[in-house]
Amino acid sequence: MSTVLITVKCSSSGFGFGVDTVSKSKKHFVSEIFPNSPASFTNLEINDIILEINNKNVQNKSHNYLAKQIKKSTGEILLLVKRFEVVEIEETKLSTNRAESISLPIDTKNYSPRICQIAIWNGEDLGIQIIKKDPENGFFIVNVDENSPADVAGIRNNDIILEIDSISVKNMNFEDVLQAIKINWGTVSILVADENTFKHFRNSGAEISSSMKNIKILKNYKQWSYKNWLFTIDSNSLHSRLVRTKPGFNITSL
Repeated sequence: MSTVLITVKCSSSGFGFGVDTVSKSKKHFVSEIFPNSPASFTNLEINDIILEINNKNVQNKSHNYLAKQIKKSTGEILLLVKRFEVVEIEETKLSTNRAESISLPIDTKNYSPRICQIAIWNGEDLGIQIIKKDPENGFFIVNVDENSPADVAGIRNNDIILEIDSISVKNMNFEDVLQAIKINWGTVSILVADENTFKHFRNSGAEISSSMKNIKILKNYKQWSYKNWLFTIDSNSLHSRLVRTKPGFNITSL
């Protein structure tokens, strides 16, 4: 990761970027850059984490505090941001000619995709930031908050999202992915692979999917059944809650 100092001039319609705040960690990140705005002509990028505004530290500050600092700025604003560097993944072009194609053995012992099943209670944040690198390589997780539901479920920095609830993200846009993982209550299942695993499967000509045999499944919760009820408890000690779910019904709090 690296820090970047950026100056954004103000126009009659503002600076031209939006900011979201992760409520738990109070990290402020650039969520939107408007076309043809002053921000769009700088090297500010979506998912940049804002550390300072006009030399004032805004880390661990509320979203309202950050908004006030932006409103105070006239003429231009000076931003110090932290940027996560995503490792480039080489593209592998497979031959359509069977005689020329090469099939490499898949090493599932050292290269294992993961299905991370995450339980969410009362609309808490998953604790991840996502960027779309390019149409070929898909969506990257660039930051995982420590002890967040995603962290406990085994999501790691630079993981590549391949499926959400067994649905491929290939044809999804950025907004579709955000909507798919935005749940208020219940569970979401995310198929991920680290960059080396992703490259290994592509070089072998194999596609990663949740239907693969012996795929690793990780959870941030535990479940057990008793009679007609399914009990679920969050395994993260910071968020221990007990719920019970009757098959076919929504989760209800005890």
